[in-house]
Amino acid sequence: MALNRRKLAIVGMAALLLSGCAAQDNGYVEKLQQTYTQLDGFTAQVKILSDLGQSTLEYSGHFAYNREGTDILTLEAPEAVAGIQISVSGIQGENLTVQYADTVLDSGQPARTGLTPADAIPLLLDAVRLDAPLETWEESVGGTKMVAARYETEDAYGRIMRQVWFSRDSLRPAYAELYADGERVLQVFFREFEE
Repeated sequence: MALNRRKLAIVGMAALLLSGCAAQDNGYVEKLQQTYTQLDGFTAQVKILSDLGQSTLEYSGHFAYNREGTDILTLEAPEAVAGIQISVSGIQGENLTVQYADTVLDSGQPARTGLTPADAIPLLLDAVRLDAPLETWEESVGGTKMVAARYETEDAYGRIMRQVWFSRDSLRPAYAELYADGERVLQVFFREFEE
């Protein structure tokens, strides 16, 4: 069953890339970088799904982004980790530091920078701010007009792809998918976004 789910995710991703949402820029590459370079900070409620193949772990909490300082994720669920604060500072993986308040959040998979529930959001936002996406396109999701962007990087273990959907009007993140070597490992949902 897990194999079928993976195949379905890969087929869905390929269909999205090959569908009428052909690669377009429409000025979004520059707009995204400019928006996140100028954005000092924001808060949002987040939900993170970590797909471990055999099972999926779900975390939710309050995320505070601070472009010049430390990002803080305060976990609210599951109940066993509620109240734990994870502070993340640094950018681009090489100098990233993750600190936990007397607890370690285990994703159940080998630690791979930028692909754990603890550090996925900060490195995702750094990619939006610092890197040019390989492609951008417009699409409607549930009747809402969105801009999607795809970022790819390589690390010692292979290829990492991040796809992010932003509200077209505000360019605020709504949803993201993170892939390791073609397999989706994390999904991130943003809501109640406030600057």
